[in-house]
Amino acid sequence: MRTRINMVAVMMLGALMLFAATGRAHAFRNVKKVSAIEFKGLKYLTKYELISAADTVVEQDGIVIDVDSLEAALRKNLYVKDYRIVEKDRRITVTVEEKRPALVMAIEKEGAYAFIELDGELAALSYNRVHAADRPLVVVPWAFAHSGSLSKQVRDYLRTILEAEKSGLKVCRELTEVYIRSDGKVRIRLRGRRTEFLAEMNRAALERLNTCVGFLDAAGRYPAHMNIFDTFGVMK
Repeated sequence: MRTRINMVAVMMLGALMLFAATGRAHAFRNVKKVSAIEFKGLKYLTKYELISAADTVVEQDGIVIDVDSLEAALRKNLYVKDYRIVEKDRRITVTVEEKRPALVMAIEKEGAYAFIELDGELAALSYNRVHAADRPLVVVPWAFAHSGSLSKQVRDYLRTILEAEKSGLKVCRELTEVYIRSDGKVRIRLRGRRTEFLAEMNRAALERLNTCVGFLDAAGRYPAHMNIFDTFGVMK
C-alpha cells in the first residue's frame, strides 16, 4: 500500500513540475488580450494573410494574440520590408512597409505553372500566391529554369525590361504579358490593345516596340499579330 502511495506522490510531483515549467515558459511569451488588431500600409498583402501566421484565439470579449509570433510572422514574410507594432487602449496597430513587386513570373512545365513574384533585384517575394495583379506576367518555359535558377539570358532580359521602365520607356509601363519562347524570342501583350507582338530579347526590340505602338495608337488600328525584328515589322 505504501509503495502505491509513493508512486502516486511521484506522479503528482512530476505533474506539478511540468505545469510549473509550462507556466514559466508562458510567462516569457508576450501574450496580449486586445479588442482589435489593425493593419496599416498594406497594398498587396492582406491582414488575414499576416494574422493567420500568428498564434491567436478569438474570444467573445476580445482577441488573445501572441505578439512574439506576430513579429516572427512579419519578419519571415518576404514581402515585408519593415514594420512597427503599437499597442494602445487594448488595440494593436501594425504599420507595414511592403517591398515593391516588379514582375510576376510563371514557370511553365507541361501545361502546369509555378508562380513567383519578384522584386526589382529579381529576388523572390512570394511563391504560388499572386498579390501584384498590376505587374507584368512573364511566362518562362521550364527549359530556362530547370537547373533551379533562371538562365542568364532570361535574367538579363528581365533586368532590361525593368531598367527600360525605370528610364521612362513608355511601353514598359503598358506590359501585361511577356511569353518567353524556347527559341529565345518573346510574345508580348500590352494593356488595352489586342495585338500580340513578336520580338527579340533585347533593349533595341523594346525601343522598336515603343515606336510601333506609338504609330498604332495614333492610327487607332491594332492588327491581331505584329512581328518586330531588327529591320522590319510585319502586320497580320
